[in-house]
Amino acid sequence: MKSQSTLPSSSHDIKSSRPSRQEAEDAVRTLISWAGDTPSRDGTKKTPERLVRAYEEHFSGYFEDPEAVLKGNLKNDVSYDDF
Repeated sequence: MKSQSTLPSSSHDIKSSRPSRQEAEDAVRTLISWAGDTPSRDGTKKTPERLVRAYEEHFSGYFEDPEAVLKGNLKNDVSYDDF
């Protein structure tokens, strides 16, 4: 039996199916516990929030229009004849 892909086909699908920020932070707390640490101790208390912010930044491109990004970066303002 062949498995079908469950990847979202557009950024709209990603936005509508993604867990909430609270669910993501709770998942990080679970991983901290799984690793044998205490999520509520001073050194790890803010880790879920920091990690979720880092993931938001790292994966922010999923919510951008690649065509618009490329049009903005590939302007023909400079002559490349000297290269």
